[in-house]
Amino acid sequence: MQQLPRVSFLLPDFNAGGAETALLELLRRWPRDAVAPQLVVRSGGGPLADRFAATCADLVVLGTDRRTPKGIIDHARGIRAAAKALRAFHPSVVVSFLTPIWAYFAARVGAPSAHVVASIQSPIQLAVEDGSKRRPMRDAVLRHIDVLAPISPGLGAQLVEIGCDPSRVHVVPNGIDSSRFSTLPWSPDLEDPFLLVISRLSPEKDVATAIRAFAVADLSSYTLVIAGTGLEYDNLVSLADNLGVRDRVDFRGFVEAPEELLSRTCALVLTSKLEGFGNVIVEALMVGAPVVATDAPYGPSYILDGGSYGELCPVGDVTAIARAVKEFCSQMSAVDDIRARQQRGRLFSADAMVQRWFDLFTSLTR
Repeated sequence: MQQLPRVSFLLPDFNAGGAETALLELLRRWPRDAVAPQLVVRSGGGPLADRFAATCADLVVLGTDRRTPKGIIDHARGIRAAAKALRAFHPSVVVSFLTPIWAYFAARVGAPSAHVVASIQSPIQLAVEDGSKRRPMRDAVLRHIDVLAPISPGLGAQLVEIGCDPSRVHVVPNGIDSSRFSTLPWSPDLEDPFLLVISRLSPEKDVATAIRAFAVADLSSYTLVIAGTGLEYDNLVSLADNLGVRDRVDFRGFVEAPEELLSRTCALVLTSKLEGFGNVIVEALMVGAPVVATDAPYGPSYILDGGSYGELCPVGDVTAIARAVKEFCSQMSAVDDIRARQQRGRLFSADAMVQRWFDLFTSLTR
């Protein structure tokens, strides 16, 4: 068994995204004979709160109520509170999930001798087409973090592009608990067929494109099931109504166990504009379900091996997505295709992810 150091993890909240799910799997597999890790969370809200509380023995909820602080005072308060928690724990390694700048400054104040590691979950805005500006402070902080752990090679390339040392970039994909999905092999429901979207309802996930593609595909006997919550809910309901498909779009909200839906859907549809990884793609592959995804930077192509294990469509291309969905619905996959998808999905298991993290932690403290 590897000798693991004292590790503190920093997280914004208990949201049900890919980063939170991956961290939960890592904490669940922490060796009992090692020092239990500390988890410092900015806000106690989110659907995974109970799971984290049951998993992590040393849990510190700071109580700040904003996932993304606004203004210098909010940032300073959050950093000071996190630094206090770190100082009490004395970690050798501080790991950021979704909070690299906050974690870096908190560690420098509260645990100055600790190695700082950041799991990079999302593409970095490099261009300015949308009017946004590069963030020089963020880039400078990333260049000073000891180890950067992007969840896909494309994110790693972006880090190098902004000046990060390639030797400090180590790809650690998110991992999925394969035991939850391997027990439900894909068997599509042909009596009440449906397509499935599992996604946060936020602008970058672009669920609107999935609804538009569903309308264009004109699959009158199918339902589009959308599992997820978010600020775009009202807009998406209005869109489905305007397109005349509201009666065939089923907004399910947050789904505790998506594996059952994945095992019965005719295809998973993911239409993100940006996707650092794409946990739900791995989950679909693990059950053997077909996947139609946009070729968003950078996770879908990485997981699907350039389209070898699913259909990749241009971002925002409603016609291409509708065509791909219709093709999947018109033919059932061969057994070999199902098995190939399942084998590909198992490459991104939680056990494989955890071993990468453990190897990284031990290498830092040798």
